[in-house]
Amino acid sequence: MAGQRWEHSFKAGDSFRDRVARARPLPPPTVPSGPRRTTPAPPPLPDADRCSRGDWCSGRTITVENGVRTITPAATPRAYCDGCQDYIGSCLDDFPGLYVRLHAEIGEHRAEGVQVHVPFGPTVPLNTAIDAQMRAMTETLFSWEERIRDLDSLSDLPGHENEPQDDLRDLERSVAIIHPDRVSMLLSLQPQEMVRFVPAWAASDEDAGAAVLADNAGILKVTVMLDGRRAGQEIMHLHYMARRLLLETNPPMPLLPDFRCRVCERKLLRKAPPPWHEDGEWYWSKCDGCGDEMTREQYDINAKRWIAYERARLETARLAG
Repeated sequence: MAGQRWEHSFKAGDSFRDRVARARPLPPPTVPSGPRRTTPAPPPLPDADRCSRGDWCSGRTITVENGVRTITPAATPRAYCDGCQDYIGSCLDDFPGLYVRLHAEIGEHRAEGVQVHVPFGPTVPLNTAIDAQMRAMTETLFSWEERIRDLDSLSDLPGHENEPQDDLRDLERSVAIIHPDRVSMLLSLQPQEMVRFVPAWAASDEDAGAAVLADNAGILKVTVMLDGRRAGQEIMHLHYMARRLLLETNPPMPLLPDFRCRVCERKLLRKAPPPWHEDGEWYWSKCDGCGDEMTREQYDINAKRWIAYERARLETARLAG
């Protein structure tokens, strides 16, 4: 032991522990247990094989990979998947009820309403936005009804060209022809020229090649190529716009329970929604009971009135002496 000498260098990887580790055999690689996804993901389908609703598809799948959220519409050989086709059918079922509710609201006072003068009768306020929506619903559904009648060899409506399709009976007839037996036929229609009335500012890129038949104060009468995909889009758009005009798509405005309504004297005042047009009058409150709307100045006057009333009611009578 006296003549033995240990040699050591301070180079990296030249320690005694490193030398022993290099002399040991490497352990065999461990295979992790448990199920693992080793099959590659299927190649993405082209857009033509996906539902036309895109991110709003009823059968969409949502995947998150590396922090990126991806929405994939359902695969379908048709324009819409089964879930979206059922949704379009439910929109058709809602049209008669929406028409009735719109008809009940057409005479309500709104900032964008106009006064219609009836000869030898009272002046009636008319909501132009609701009137246009009701006409769009009946005319659009009737145009698709005509194509279904022609494709399915159904009888034509006698004298329909002389009578406008603009009432509830016409709408109910169009819905009955299409739903539920012929929704698939409607959404599978091939492109064909159809007449539409659209504002000049609302013409989409798909209508860029449309033939303009007439221009009446910015309302274009055009012929466009429409197919089953556009039929579904129009039905869903009309359904949404009708519910929007009825304020059914908005969350309820907060209640203002401090004071009573100036008309029905019930505590049903709610914060009024903003006007439809940017130049419309802003109201501060609206009564859920009678529908009366008040501006901020009118609301303050009404509040002072009820404060004075409560003070007078709570004041105790005192005997003189």
